[in-house]
Amino acid sequence: MADKCECDSCKEYEKAEAEKVEKAARAAVGIIMDAVVETIGVDGHTWSDRPCQTCLAITGLIGRPYGCYWYQAKKKGGN
Repeated sequence: MADKCECDSCKEYEKAEAEKVEKAARAAVGIIMDAVVETIGVDGHTWSDRPCQTCLAITGLIGRPYGCYWYQAKKKGGN
């Protein structure tokens, strides 16, 4: 196996590639979390008129109405 090049050009390239991988990983985590949140939200309590603490917490985390809060907004003509 050849020795790793330590020139500035190669170091900059490796740093840029590492940043791309990190950005892609963060995006993947966001996509996965959205899928998890949507899956959790498909349960029986979404029809309730009384919001629960779980949906309140998730609404705060994702920055948009979720579960009970989403259902209430939809009933009131919101998103």
